Amino acid sequence: MAGAHRVHGSQDAPISLLVVQPDARCDLDRFEGWLAATGAQLHLVRPYLGERVPGRLDEDGLVVLGGAISSNDDSDAPWLEDIRALFREAIAVGKASLGICLGGQLLAQALGGDVATGRNGLEVGMTEVMLRDGADADPLLGGLPSPFPAVNFHYDEIVDLPDGAEWLADGTRYPHQAFRFESAWGVQFHPEITPARLRSWNTIAEDLDPSLAEDLEERARVFDRRDDDVAAAMRHVAENFANEVRRRITPGNPAIRIVVIQPDPIGTPARLGEWLDEAGVDLTLIRPYRGEAVPPRLEADGLIVLGGSMNAYAEGDYPWLADIKALYRQAAEVDHPVLGICLGAQMLATTFGGTVVLDDPTGPETGVVNVDWTDAGRKDPLTAGLPTSFRSAAFHFDGIAKLPPGAVLLGTGARYPNQVFRLGAATGVQFHPECYPGLFRRWGDDTVAGRSDLEASLDAAHRDFEREDPEVLRNTGALIRNFVESVRDAVRRRPALLSDVCP
Repeated sequence: MAGAHRVHGSQDAPISLLVVQPDARCDLDRFEGWLAATGAQLHLVRPYLGERVPGRLDEDGLVVLGGAISSNDDSDAPWLEDIRALFREAIAVGKASLGICLGGQLLAQALGGDVATGRNGLEVGMTEVMLRDGADADPLLGGLPSPFPAVNFHYDEIVDLPDGAEWLADGTRYPHQAFRFESAWGVQFHPEITPARLRSWNTIAEDLDPSLAEDLEERARVFDRRDDDVAAAMRHVAENFANEVRRRITPGNPAIRIVVIQPDPIGTPARLGEWLDEAGVDLTLIRPYRGEAVPPRLEADGLIVLGGSMNAYAEGDYPWLADIKALYRQAAEVDHPVLGICLGAQMLATTFGGTVVLDDPTGPETGVVNVDWTDAGRKDPLTAGLPTSFRSAAFHFDGIAKLPPGAVLLGTGARYPNQVFRLGAATGVQFHPECYPGLFRRWGDDTVAGRSDLEASLDAAHRDFEREDPEVLRNTGALIRNFVESVRDAVRRRPALLSDVCP
């Protein structure tokens, strides 16, 4: 990597981390030793020296440190946008990222949050950070007491978190002390610094306002007295982050194969194919409308069935629909994860005793819809951790009127209540996580050819989709990554065959 420098690290179960250091005075400090002790090999990029921030994350995880520069100073430091783009790329491929102070502010901006000059002035020295509800189970902050001691030094603040971010920790002076968005964490405090480093930063504030000198020195003395407590908590953060990186990296995950069945020429995998490819999934696409046979047994680790213009009862016109239902039943017997999308969800319901109403009198549901999670949905492995206000695109005329016996409702909607349900290892979603605005437009044009009365509403829905697509993309990408992880978890739990362990 051009401009990258290797920092020493343990060779015990190594992981690689890209560390972006925006300021000469804000290095890894004691984080370097803590991360190295976990087996992390650290690659350092210093854009303030002209070293290029890469366009893709080749390492297993990403750390972005703090700096005296404001996250809004793009005119002086155009590489700030490169860091934001790198955060987005890391999230897109599901790699763990950590933004510290300036790094956390850049992460918030990368996802649509807002950073401004702090309303309460400089926050420096010891802070009692309080975990919010549920944060005790967070992979980064789990195991910390509440409150826990941390150290701050910043003039700017995160005013608004990005849509879909989980607010993890609060402070008395500035509220957004820690947040999470999918595989990325931002912290406003500095988990890496020592008392000596804080004193060196205090001189920056003293140069700006000499009257602060006595107060700043007292804050440094408080840090001296509490350093054992601070170090214990912050080392825990470093170790948690390394563990999360290790959990997420592909070399530590089993290879998986997923079969995707596409029932309709215009119901393409679209974004789904990109997400599965990014996750390293071995994908097999079956298109029965072309005569490609639906297998009698699922010789793969997972199954996805897409949508289509036919209905869930149309085996007379499309005999291979019965083959898909038979494959659903066989997958259930071996407890392999399944995801049914729109028609795929309706077929899943009818296969196991549910009911679908054709041309539902509720009327067509088209465009971006909001899904509200049930209590079960907030705990389910597929949907837990997704934004409370989950947005995705729908396009259907039929509706699931009755769920199969034993099914659990995970997500509901205002117009059609049965939006997401689980039955064993199978999940059905009434919306289309794979859809993007251009594909939605094609579906609309095909529909208007036979239903001109829908032209105006479909045009409006398309415009709404274009406007809301960044949020839809984040929501649905996270859902699919959760499904991929559920397939991997199922493979991990699967007993090894005797042929795998015996010569």
